[in-house]
Amino acid sequence: MTSQTATPPEMNLTVQYDPDLASIDFENSFKVIEPAVGHWRNAVYEYTDYGNIPRTDINAEALYDFSNISDDTFFRALYDEHKHNYPKTFDGIREFIQDLELDHQPAKDAFTEYIDATVDCSELYDDDCDIIHNTGATKKFLTLETKGHCQGDWAKVFINVPAYKNICGLTELDDKATSRLKQHIDHLFWDAPVLARLEVDSDEIYLEQYLSNPYQWDKEEVLRNIKGYPDHIMEYLRNELPEEPSYP
Repeated sequence: MTSQTATPPEMNLTVQYDPDLASIDFENSFKVIEPAVGHWRNAVYEYTDYGNIPRTDINAEALYDFSNISDDTFFRALYDEHKHNYPKTFDGIREFIQDLELDHQPAKDAFTEYIDATVDCSELYDDDCDIIHNTGATKKFLTLETKGHCQGDWAKVFINVPAYKNICGLTELDDKATSRLKQHIDHLFWDAPVLARLEVDSDEIYLEQYLSNPYQWDKEEVLRNIKGYPDHIMEYLRNELPEEPSYP
């Protein structure tokens, strides 16, 4: 009787960075608010988390909470912006009120209309937008700056804080949560995730699922975390997993 030796499985290993997935993730995670000047990512973006965060209206009331601001405060802020045209006299103030239609609408409405008509959207995300910040209004958003690996690679990213907290189940966007979000945005802008697959005959093992950070390859972490596979597969991985991924 002739003994038969089992045919060893055919195994093919791929460990490389995946720029195609990086492009898909980027396009699905951001919407352009202000286009780039010069460099294609030198712009202002809104973080949408794969569409989980709806696009924010670009206006003062959508971005700032004015609920605790008095009408007198709005009136003074408007007058400070226009005082070079209206002397601080009875007639000057009366003309100011008439021209801004403050005799027909609350000062808050006139204020937000003025902001939406005159302030560039990039300034609305800027902590130096004095006319708004001088009212004491609080932001409903967070602006993060992300920088790439080359000079000129940078962008501003706007995050709708109430919506982000809602999808993440957060009661507060504290420093730790902000730091994690900043790191995630940096990766989405400037890095590519790792694609690590082992084909065993017709089956495929997704090795990147054993990484704690999909953008950072760690051979030893994969070997520590992968469980339940036959000895010949584990031996193959110990011998063949690279120290660094390749580039396609």
